[in-house]
Amino acid sequence: EALGSGEPDEDHRWPPGRRAKGRIVKNRPTWFPEKDYGLSMVQVKEEKGETWFKIKHNNYYEQRERMYWLSETHMNPVLIHEILGEVPYQLNCLLTMAHMSRMNEEFNTGAEWIGGLLFCGKFMKME
Repeated sequence: EALGSGEPDEDHRWPPGRRAKGRIVKNRPTWFPEKDYGLSMVQVKEEKGETWFKIKHNNYYEQRERMYWLSETHMNPVLIHEILGEVPYQLNCLLTMAHMSRMNEEFNTGAEWIGGLLFCGKFMKME
């Protein structure tokens, strides 16, 4: 194979009709346990074979969301860490931490934050 041809060699090609299997993200020992952190998903509609959901949150989660807005307004990362101490899968805090990691060129740390964000979807309640 010519270097840079863009074609994978035969040893690294999936057989026809077969795809990789597995989850996007697997739980890591350093992550928090799976439990109800105040988020749930509600099915909104089905359209053309696709199911649409919206995310709902309880009052406790909403209070932490308001704290997040305050931390964002005042550029206070300490408050974000406090929120994550109470609600480890607070979506906006995880996104902010991932973004801050990327800005500091800490790409592996940013990937960890995104992984936690994706993982939290696994234990959202369905209403």
